[in-house]
Amino acid sequence: MTLEGEHATTEAEDDRFTEDDMPPRMASFTFVLLRRPENAPEFPDEELERLQDGHLAHLAKFRANGSIAAAGPFSDQSDPRLRGIELWTLPLDEVRKHCEEDPSVQAGRLEKHVMRWWFRETDLPISVR
Repeated sequence: MTLEGEHATTEAEDDRFTEDDMPPRMASFTFVLLRRPENAPEFPDEELERLQDGHLAHLAKFRANGSIAAAGPFSDQSDPRLRGIELWTLPLDEVRKHCEEDPSVQAGRLEKHVMRWWFRETDLPISVR
């Protein structure tokens, strides 16, 4: 199981900026960058399809309860290992825990890098809770 490898830290250790450090009217999401590990295991097509279905079901569960604001794959990326992003409304530690539950992470086909992303409230039309 891979979730940021040996560099996984607690929210307090890696959240360099807190809400108190931000100017007024800043908001944040927990941002997840999905990457294919360098030595990702190979699986037969049927297993890859099962893993993808499990990955999508995992995301659907959190979309349905409002924990994920947006998620999706990349296209036209210069690095094919970059697979997609997820924007979560939950704290870092909770998102890390849920990312570890993703079947594609458990199988070693994806690694998820979790961080806080700050932006002006008016920058996005996505509502933030």
